[in-house]
Amino acid sequence: MVFQTVKGKKVSPIIHTRNIIKNEPHVEIHIGSDSQRWGSEIIYVTAIAYRYPFRGVHYIYCKEKFPPIKDDWSRLWLET
Repeated sequence: MVFQTVKGKKVSPIIHTRNIIKNEPHVEIHIGSDSQRWGSEIIYVTAIAYRYPFRGVHYIYCKEKFPPIKDDWSRLWLET
């Protein structure tokens, strides 16, 4: 999985998260994923959001495309 910032800079989620926690120990971290059918593909997005108290949110994300999966259970399993 290749994560990137909103500006397109590629980052390692582990190193990026470690650095944020080191500099901002009170940050809240939220992780989520979702999938959506788009034409003949399924697009999966995983996001890691870093919420700074009283200062907003910064996030990184990974977006991947897969061939269609007809079984919803399999699609949801890949999403998790």
